Parts: sequence; C-alpha cells; structure tokens
Amino acid sequence: MIPKLAKLDGRALWRTISHNWMLKLASIAFAVGLWGFVNLGAREAEMSLFVPLELRNLPPGLMITNPLTETASARLRGPRTILGTIDEGRQRIPLDLSNVGPGSTSFRIDAELLNLPRGVSVTRLSPVQVTLDVERVVERMLPVVTNLAGAVPAGFRVVESEIRPPSVSASGPSSVIGALRNIPTGPLHLAATSGNFEQSIVLERPADLVRLSPDRVVVRGRVEEILTTQDFRDVQIGVHNPPEQYRLRQRSADVTLRGPQRLMKQLHLSSQNVFVDLLGAAGQHAARVQAEVPEGVQVIEIRPAEVRVDVSASPGHKPRKEAPQR
Repeated sequence: MIPKLAKLDGRALWRTISHNWMLKLASIAFAVGLWGFVNLGAREAEMSLFVPLELRNLPPGLMITNPLTETASARLRGPRTILGTIDEGRQRIPLDLSNVGPGSTSFRIDAELLNLPRGVSVTRLSPVQVTLDVERVVERMLPVVTNLAGAVPAGFRVVESEIRPPSVSASGPSSVIGALRNIPTGPLHLAATSGNFEQSIVLERPADLVRLSPDRVVVRGRVEEILTTQDFRDVQIGVHNPPEQYRLRQRSADVTLRGPQRLMKQLHLSSQNVFVDLLGAAGQHAARVQAEVPEGVQVIEIRPAEVRVDVSASPGHKPRKEAPQR
C-alpha cells in the first residue's frame, strides 16, 4: 500500500513541476538577475569627472584679465549603479561674480557646488581654489602709426603719406589701455618704383584682451626715388677715333653726376666712358670732354670741359675706330 502511494505522490510532484515550466524558469532567471543586480550594483566603485567652471553675473564694466582653468577634475566614489546615472555633460560648477570689484578675488571650489546624487562622495577635487584678477574696462582713441621707413625699398623714400582713419578706438583692461600711446599697423610692403600707393593694413593688437574698432586702416601716399649728386675725381680721359699721332695736354678730368641713389652706388667712371672724340681732328685744337652714363643719370659738370689736343696728321691717314690713349 505504501509503495503505491509513493508512486502516486511522485507523479503528482512531477506534474506540478512540469506545469508551466517555461514561466517558472523565467521567474527563477529573473530572481537570480535581480539578486545579482542588487548585490553587484551596491558595490562601491570610483569614477573621474571633469566639470566646467561657469562664471556668472560679472558686473558690467569689469573684465577678468588672468588666465583661468576652464574645468575642475573630481574623483567620485559610490555605488556602481548610481555612478552610472551621472551625466557628465550636465554638470557645472557655478561661480557667482555679482559681488566682485576691481582687484584680486578668490573662490573656493568644494563638493557642494557639484550636483551629485545621494550616496556619491567626492574623494578628490582639483583645483580647490581659483583666483580672479578683475579690472575695469576703459576705452580710448589712439593714433595709428606705421613703419614707412622700413617698408620702402633701398634707394626710395616716401614723400607724402596719410592714414585713414588716423586714430581708432581701443578698449580693454585699464592697466593695458593706460600704458598705450599709439596703435601700430601690420607690415607694409612697397614696390621698388616711383608713384602713388594705397594699401589696406590690419592693425596689430597690443594684447589679447584689447579690442580695436576699426581693426584695419588704409595707408596711402607717394614714393619717389632718391637722387644723389656725386663727384668723380681724376678720371682718366680716353680717346675715341684716335689719329696715329696725338697728344692730350691734360690726361684726367673731374666729373659731377646726379642720378638715382641705387645707380650711383654702383657707378664707376673710367676712360671707357669719359673721353674726347678725335674723329677728323688735325693740328692743335680744343676737344670737348664727353661722358657716357647710364640712362637716368645726368651729367652736371665736367672739369675741364675741354682739353687741348695736338694732332700730327700723316698723308693718307685714316682714323682708327678706337685705340688706347698714349
């Protein structure tokens, strides 16, 4: 009797277990997962957080002049599940500047400024303090200057110039603006040629915190070549078309030239370009001293203007085209 009852009870138990077995298996899996989530999620963990500093309510007419760190780094500790809910992009550390004035002001950075969920603590925060240098904003009209001398090529000069506008508005920290005397332009580049020029030039900012209005000007003017006068002394006199026999009473001359500085610096006079022409000359006579010079150079004076020449003509003599002086 007893074995029969046991057999019946075993069948009933199996039917009970196998009834809706998929639902029962899912329930068991859910329970195991929930247990793991609760127990593992409750474990302590750490994470790093970088939070921007947000400056608020700076009074009008003031500005911050010292460089500042833009973010604070925080090391957080708390349950892993709670740390996972923190949105780093929504975190800010606000600093209220409504009561600051000119001078140096310090703000302490502490964990209370962070918007963290309950159960999360801050184990490390850097920096723990920020210092602000605050100055008044001032505005002045300052003249514009440009380095024309450095922009002109060698041998040229600026004879007329103007800057439009001649002055600009500069605004910024009072300590910087108060020390300024003028606003320089950027580099000006002029061609090596005479004539008018006009260029639009960006102004150079004296400091990063200084604002200029306008920030560029027009520089216009006129460039001309520098002319110089130079004496060449004791230049040997050459002879063009010399006869077979002749004699110069004076062998050298002084020559005064005027021309562009760039040409005069390179010019050298010799018997090749200071000469007398004896083509068809005969007997004693005065020959005019001539000078061949580059285009653009002017002969101001030759001393002496003439030299005495003795020519002994030979029968059937034909003048040679060129020969060295005797």
